[in-house]
Amino acid sequence: MEKLPLRLEDYLETIYFLVKEKGFARVTDIANLRNVKKSTITEALKQLALKGYINYKPYSTVTLTEKGKEYAKNIIRKHQILKDFYKKVLFEENKEEELCNLEHFLSKETLKKIEALTKFFEERNLSKDFKEFISQ
Repeated sequence: MEKLPLRLEDYLETIYFLVKEKGFARVTDIANLRNVKKSTITEALKQLALKGYINYKPYSTVTLTEKGKEYAKNIIRKHQILKDFYKKVLFEENKEEELCNLEHFLSKETLKKIEALTKFFEERNLSKDFKEFISQ
């Protein structure tokens, strides 16, 4: 599957959550959540539709294709892996903007290692020792 530009990934993720919540997304809802103009969203939707990630026609609702749903779930999974790592290993919370930026740039291999490291820390109860170590 091709790698989408960062902004298209963000829009696809937003569409995923709207569709999950309401069964569809509207241009206005996406624009409001992403804090951009409707015309910007319309252009992005055209690109996503051309690439086969969404079902979209002007002045209609937006839904995800299977390809779009799979891609969005992958982005969300990356985000969750990073969120767990930040919370359980780095003891950092409320870093949503940083997580959102990282999720787009890390390779599958790196994410697998981050996930494994988080699991390693959890299974061996190393978090407390590490927290003390980094606090010195």
